[in-house]
Amino acid sequence: MNDSIKLAKEMTDPQKHKECDEALKAFGIPSLSALINGMTPNANVFDGRPSTLTGPIGGNGATESMAAYFKENKTAVGAAVFPNSVTGRGSVTFLGDYFFNPASMDWVAFQRAIIMMHESVHQVGGKGDALFGSSKQLSEKIIEKCYPVLKGRLGGVG
Repeated sequence: MNDSIKLAKEMTDPQKHKECDEALKAFGIPSLSALINGMTPNANVFDGRPSTLTGPIGGNGATESMAAYFKENKTAVGAAVFPNSVTGRGSVTFLGDYFFNPASMDWVAFQRAIIMMHESVHQVGGKGDALFGSSKQLSEKIIEKCYPVLKGRLGGVG
């Protein structure tokens, strides 16, 4: 998790990678770097797989633990941001199995960094997937400007 945030910070460094930093400028996000800088492991980014935090996150708002949620959605949800109403401490990103065990091990460090960028848009930027068309389209917009070799390899992750 720490390495992923570090790589995401390097990839969005406005001095070295302006195109990546400004990948979502047309959507009202002037800097991905600024969003990534708002994410801190074990403060507002956690491994959701063992988490015992419970809330109305299950089907039809059923109360369940983060661990159960990520187990049930193992192949569909790689990470998710939950609001203060669930966490009691503001918007928090929880990482699921796909983040730690992606379908493809090719470019895994970059996949994880892209996931962090994607989730920072939700958590720190406060923007939902609908603004970009879908979760997958948000990821594709980031990939296009930040690491085009992943195009078509990383689906919606948020």
